[in-house]
Amino acid sequence: VLVNNIVGANGIGIEPQPRTKDGDLHNDLASSLLELWRDWSRWPEVTYQHDWAAVQRLACRTWLRDGEVFAQILQGSVNALDHRTRVPLSLELIEPDLVPSDAWQRGVERSGGIQVNAWGQPTVYYVLKAHPGDTDSWRAAQEVKPIPAEFMIHLRHVDRIRQLRGVSVLAAVITRLED
Repeated sequence: VLVNNIVGANGIGIEPQPRTKDGDLHNDLASSLLELWRDWSRWPEVTYQHDWAAVQRLACRTWLRDGEVFAQILQGSVNALDHRTRVPLSLELIEPDLVPSDAWQRGVERSGGIQVNAWGQPTVYYVLKAHPGDTDSWRAAQEVKPIPAEFMIHLRHVDRIRQLRGVSVLAAVITRLED
């Protein structure tokens, strides 16, 4: 119900409205942008399994359930990745389980798998190469890859200032159930 109310069945749509120097709507550019948007929306993510509406619904569901969701932005030429559209941009959806909350390194300001600078701004996200629950790839599940913060989308629900990781909207309900 929450996903339907936030995203809707068809996802959140756009309507490009570029303007000329005079402030008038540039119709030709708007149609070109909309055509590129529709092309990209068919395969916006790296697995080619979900269209843009499905990506939004999955991300929203993960955000509500887990309190956060991650997506890596892959643009331009990327090794072994075919974007499949005329727009060289893809998203890699990342489950919160793949950003280990216990990742810590001596001498580096890092907490919850996120490295921050002196101002508390995320600079690097550390993501596991395999899901920790995968029994087939135990070694890969221990290895992390660093992703610069400028290429990471991190949508999260926070309760405190400078909180790095999200908290599920269901957390209050779970506490009440435990009581």
